[in-house]
Amino acid sequence: MRKVTVEDIIRDEASVQFEPGDSYLLSYPEFIAYFANLDEITRHNLIIAANFTYGWMPTTFAFKSQDFAGGVAILNAARTEGAIGERELSCLRKLIHNSLVGVSKLLHFVNPSLYAIWDRRVCTYINGSYSHGEIQKPRNYLAYLHNCHEIINDGRFKPVHASMNRKIGYDVTACRALELVMYKTGNRRR
Repeated sequence: MRKVTVEDIIRDEASVQFEPGDSYLLSYPEFIAYFANLDEITRHNLIIAANFTYGWMPTTFAFKSQDFAGGVAILNAARTEGAIGERELSCLRKLIHNSLVGVSKLLHFVNPSLYAIWDRRVCTYINGSYSHGEIQKPRNYLAYLHNCHEIINDGRFKPVHASMNRKIGYDVTACRALELVMYKTGNRRR
């Protein structure tokens, strides 16, 4: 995977625009609030959240395993303890439609400051192309997260974050602002 630089993001953020009434921008704070208002994630919350997460995807949702207890434990750890590893990502992927894209969205809603959304357009932004096999590898998602946090921790990213908040019309985490720059410009890049 190519490493994205803060210079890439600064350059590309200037062209980001949003359409008035964008349904993603309307639903996003509701999804974040859903998890923010929970004391603990339960099987019930996991089932609801997996389904609303797939409202953002062009695929009909289906659970691909029955390891709800494992999924709940991983989501609670991701929410309260922070980073999870390849094993946990693989477990969640098996449960959530065998899709790391769906898992990344769910993790973002659970802990938006730590987890960035990973999808086809972000992958295209980073690599110049999309590969289904590469987007499904937990190590690639973890490398992407590491790169995101390097950019976020660079002081030059702060004005980008502030600009994205203005464009969106409400405050989002640095992870969301960064990912949105890649998402919005991913199809135009290279």
